[in-house]
Amino acid sequence: MKPQVMIALLLALPGSVAPRASCAQKLLGFGGLEVRAGAANPKNASSGGAYALDADLGYLWRPELRTYVGLDGFLANTDLSVNGVDVEGSIKGFGLETGVRYDLVPTRRLSPYGLLGLSFTDVSARDVSDPTTRELLDGFYTELVYGIGVAWHLGQRQVWSVVGDIRGVSGSDVGRAVLTAGVRWTRRGREAYTPEVRAPEQPPVTPTPPPPPPAGPPVGKAW
Repeated sequence: MKPQVMIALLLALPGSVAPRASCAQKLLGFGGLEVRAGAANPKNASSGGAYALDADLGYLWRPELRTYVGLDGFLANTDLSVNGVDVEGSIKGFGLETGVRYDLVPTRRLSPYGLLGLSFTDVSARDVSDPTTRELLDGFYTELVYGIGVAWHLGQRQVWSVVGDIRGVSGSDVGRAVLTAGVRWTRRGREAYTPEVRAPEQPPVTPTPPPPPPAGPPVGKAW
């Protein structure tokens, strides 16, 4: 899948998720961004570089349970042998990841979190010397993502945070461990973890009819 298609899916996903999730939560929308970089250790390859850009889509049921979608990628050299001969080449992955993240104590300075999601990755095997290995690694993968991390909130409003996590991506020939660190920008800061309280609806006000006009002086009998 081409990177342009992945970017189009990322831009379209928030709109497609919002109508379904809005029934389960009071606040849904763009909550912030997170960018990370680090290392990945794919199966059948040596350790290489990794990067990710995530968008916060709001919370699900509870403010601590955040939904996210993002782009991620990795690059590593192959590390395996066939019939005693080392296979040369590299693999490059680019895709989309979406899931949920639970922030344990989001309003404190240091907040651990856990996450669970799905990864949709297009992997290209480049200059791989063995054709069978190239066919094994090259392809589009749907994988389970799970991980833990920690966020260090900065400032009084906690709009900015330093984050770091380790994620496992399983279920394929390029399953991998990914260790990254970076920064998170939360649009509403710590207020993002306060449920939106709506004022109770007031009953319609029925207008009070005007009082009757005062009675005039009594009229005497005519003689």
